[in-house]
Amino acid sequence: MRAVKLFTATGGFVVAGQVPLFLEGHEAEVLLWGSRVFTLSRASNGVAIADHDAALLYTEVFAVALVVTTP
Repeated sequence: MRAVKLFTATGGFVVAGQVPLFLEGHEAEVLLWGSRVFTLSRASNGVAIADHDAALLYTEVFAVALVVTTP
């Protein structure tokens, strides 16, 4: 398992947890926690950001469900 930490869009801590371990460079881009959505934080070179505990960092984003589609 891989440690993760979730933060609000303004940097506030939300929760810590664990997700399945994936190969480096193939980490989950999006995490769902209840109805909240978080995206993986990446450095400018595209590498996933981890803290001093090697936990991947995720930041909350605004998301909505697509409920009306058009042909």
